[in-house]
Amino acid sequence: MDEFDYVPGLVPSPFTSTAAPKLDRGRDDGFEEINLSVTETVDSPASAPKISRLKKLLVLTATVFVLSVMLCSVMYINTAINAAMSSITQLTSDIKEAEAENIRLQAELTSVLSADKVRNYAVSVLGMQKIERYQIHYFENRGGNTVVIADGKTQNPETQNK
Repeated sequence: MDEFDYVPGLVPSPFTSTAAPKLDRGRDDGFEEINLSVTETVDSPASAPKISRLKKLLVLTATVFVLSVMLCSVMYINTAINAAMSSITQLTSDIKEAEAENIRLQAELTSVLSADKVRNYAVSVLGMQKIERYQIHYFENRGGNTVVIADGKTQNPETQNK
């Protein structure tokens, strides 16, 4: 069997040979040998973990960035809310203070304009006296209204308009 290679699948028989002739690979007959074997291209095991690690690192970085932006947004909103609340508190305090001042000024105005205060001011400062009943005189004009002009002429305003 030095010159022949065994061909699988053939049933040996006493009359036939089951060996195939061995090809001489050393001689050059113008034909080129082509390798038709199918090989599966698989990334090398060393590069697969690197890509996986890179993807994990990118996802982790993106997640940290998004969470940081969200945290900064929440902090900014809380700061704005606190500033607005302190402004509201200050304005409420100012309103209460103004209402108290208004009540005080209303009370002061009422006390200044009371009838007793006016009467006391008239008597003490201006020297006025309260009128007595006997001092009141009523005038009744039965002859109509007349107007005296500077030349001594009299004129009745009721007849002038007619």
